[in-house]
Amino acid sequence: MDDHYASEWKKAQIAQFIAEARAVVKAPVSGLAQHHRDVFDRALRNVLATELAQTTYAQIIDGFPIVSVAKDARWGHIDHEHPVFANNHDKICPGAWEKMEEFHSSFNVGVLTMDKRLLHAYSAESVGSRAFQLRLIEMVAVAVHELAVLLYNMGDMQQHNDWKTWKPPKRHYQCQPSDPEWQWPELQPYLTLFFHFAFLEHEQYPEGVADIVGYWAENRILGGVVLFDRGESGNQCPEVYFQSGRRDDTHRIYALTDEQKAKLASFFAADTSSLDGTVLPILGDSNNRVRVDSEHAVFGFHVYRDKWERMVVDERDYPRRCVQTILEYPEIDDGNWG
Repeated sequence: MDDHYASEWKKAQIAQFIAEARAVVKAPVSGLAQHHRDVFDRALRNVLATELAQTTYAQIIDGFPIVSVAKDARWGHIDHEHPVFANNHDKICPGAWEKMEEFHSSFNVGVLTMDKRLLHAYSAESVGSRAFQLRLIEMVAVAVHELAVLLYNMGDMQQHNDWKTWKPPKRHYQCQPSDPEWQWPELQPYLTLFFHFAFLEHEQYPEGVADIVGYWAENRILGGVVLFDRGESGNQCPEVYFQSGRRDDTHRIYALTDEQKAKLASFFAADTSSLDGTVLPILGDSNNRVRVDSEHAVFGFHVYRDKWERMVVDERDYPRRCVQTILEYPEIDDGNWG
């Protein structure tokens, strides 16, 4: 692929993704048949009942992540001089937790709207079937995302407004050009500190920066951004994948094991009073052998939730992975890695 063709191809793909994102038609979840709505309502409420979910949403209301969460971001890390670190922002600000509790206690699933195509696909499956469970995972993931978008768009506590304009300082780097008149460009404030390294294309997203926050919330609460094998048609859902943004987890996309999917199904269906709070997050390990690299996910393997979710790349942009570790490629440990 020559440079001119590659550039034009990328422009066309980005334009197409933006058009598709803007063309999404949503409908209220309240329009679901009673049984399907009840199953979804229980599953989502079980997720929202966890301390992990409540802490995650409280941070969005606060306006900034706490230190331990900020440190847990993989790649694209937050500058170590950022006020979150410099001021040891290790507790959620006063009022944010109370606001989250008020939001949680008054939450009604009927306020949610989703892509009509997803609601139709979920409604078409028989409750309890494998296909239904996969669509239920998608419904919950989208809801977790949409609630984060809603909270972000409502605005934060405004207690650290000066942090929002903080810019990373210019530093001398070993790779600085030899031209004495050359200067590093002025660095800009972060759009948000709630981000997943692989989902930053806010100009392609229906809700802009708020969708970056939504992907971050999925990652923190569920264990990764939730993706699916869409197949050639683009609307299938035979398998579910996660992509974690945690510092010590694999950067690769991995299919959930049958055991992990069963744990999620049991958690979604459990009585809220007897929830096992240790089920979430679902994280990948050496048992998650089916994996996909980000750059091949959308066009190579049809693994995505929405095509516009990640950066458009061509083969010139593919990373050169000279070092392959057991964390990323567990099959190395099998002894027959070539």
